[in-house]
Amino acid sequence: MVRSRSKEDLLNFLRLIYAPDSASQRVLTTPNNDYPYRAIIDRIFVDQALGILITRSLDYTNFKDRISLTPGQEDKLGAYHGVWEIMNNWGRDKRPVKRQAKIKSTTHPIKPAVLRPKETLAEHMQRRAREFGPCSNCAGTGYIQPLGRAGSFRCTVCHGAGKK
Repeated sequence: MVRSRSKEDLLNFLRLIYAPDSASQRVLTTPNNDYPYRAIIDRIFVDQALGILITRSLDYTNFKDRISLTPGQEDKLGAYHGVWEIMNNWGRDKRPVKRQAKIKSTTHPIKPAVLRPKETLAEHMQRRAREFGPCSNCAGTGYIQPLGRAGSFRCTVCHGAGKK
């Protein structure tokens, strides 16, 4: 189950998984709950959609600046600043005395899977399984994706070595 305080945010997420015209039919409204909008979705689709969202949208250096420029998200900026201030104050006395050196990031050997325009997540998974072959470890729910090393493969769902 995916829960949201914003119906539009939940619909945007569902449109990554389902056809745009059917996304709104999957939203359950529960006005007396802390999250008034919900959708029941298979975990595999949630995992894949979150992975796609991360690879598509984490291209900024400052989250709050990005929110202020994102259509449909600007009204949340004050709340994000409030959360930042609360967490900054909480963490002040937990900071190390001596700053540690920054760890250099390394690139992951797997290329991110990218949805094609107007492609649902289910269509994306089927296309990738045709391209790379289904996983033998998890009954074909994932697909085998090549790693950066020649002859090495990994399943996108169970992360097993799988067989191509």
